Amino acid sequence: GIDHAVANNEVPLRSHELPSLLKQVYKYRNDFSLQDASMVLLMSVKCACKVGWFQNEDTNDLLKLIQEVSRYFSSAEDIGVDPSYIHPYVSKVLRRFSPKLKMDRIVAAFQIKAG
Repeated sequence: GIDHAVANNEVPLRSHELPSLLKQVYKYRNDFSLQDASMVLLMSVKCACKVGWFQNEDTNDLLKLIQEVSRYFSSAEDIGVDPSYIHPYVSKVLRRFSPKLKMDRIVAAFQIKAG
């Protein structure tokens, strides 16, 4: 999958097809049954964007799309600073995608920019 390719510094031959496919997936962003799986997919795509899989215009479009979809999972009002507070967010995303996955402890770091 995408994560495997990114981890191995590979760029699939058909990666140029992903932006248009993801824009089609985005059309279903309000479908509750698809939101969790879409977010997991988009997290992988974000990594692909960071390592340069796509042209600048496609990367910018995809990052905006990812930001929009991520709003279904959090907003500035519901983010806590408690170190264990990230668990509910990850659980929500993974519950449908990998129902057999059991999480114990999660270490997460965020870089916050003012403004």
